[in-house]
Amino acid sequence: MENQSGKSWLNLFHKHEQLEGTKIIRMIMQLGDAQYILNANYKAVLKAINIYEQDNTIAYVDNRNKLSWLLREFLRVFHNYLSSVFTLIEHTYVFRKKLANKQLDIKCEEEVKKLKANECVVFLKDLRTYTQHCGLPLISANFSFKKSDSDGSTSFIQKLLLKKESMLEWQNWSTTSRKYIEKHQEDIELKDVASDYQKLITEFYDKFFRHVSSLYANEINECLKIESEMLKIQEEREKNSASV
Repeated sequence: MENQSGKSWLNLFHKHEQLEGTKIIRMIMQLGDAQYILNANYKAVLKAINIYEQDNTIAYVDNRNKLSWLLREFLRVFHNYLSSVFTLIEHTYVFRKKLANKQLDIKCEEEVKKLKANECVVFLKDLRTYTQHCGLPLISANFSFKKSDSDGSTSFIQKLLLKKESMLEWQNWSTTSRKYIEKHQEDIELKDVASDYQKLITEFYDKFFRHVSSLYANEINECLKIESEMLKIQEEREKNSASV
């Protein structure tokens, strides 16, 4: 009986490995891994920004070393974030090329066009190229005071900004990115740029994964059914082993 269940499980395993649904699920998981890395790097960027924004003592002259460390650490996580932006884009191209599904391309065409035309998306893509071929962007640690309209109290505000003038010295910005930079009257607030990009990219991949799951629903369900049968055999064998 034990030998028979083992053969049944093995037959199901071989069948599972040959299924189109298995291939699709693994591809989805790999692309999901790239998105997870992007999301994790985004959280690291936000964490570094929040540390700076919430520590008012960092502006003190005797904390110059602390500020230098924080800016260096921010550049590290921001560089990782920009790299993961490019990785996710490239992995998506590979994903779509492997599937070669015209229906998927048609469903995604409008969303892809919107992303490619979005100033923030184009700017981050170009900024990644900038960091690779020109250098790390200059970051401004900005300090300012804001007076409350309600009670007249004054609050101390800190922001991490991209130096606009330094950015514009690079000659290889796309027209869209240059317009995006120039429309900012002052330096560019990194928190806003990253947050805007994350919102757009999350919405895109929510739709993208839904499209794939819908188009390959039968194949995916067939794979999940086989996995369920394998799990039942495995649980039964473990149950029998425990009763001996």
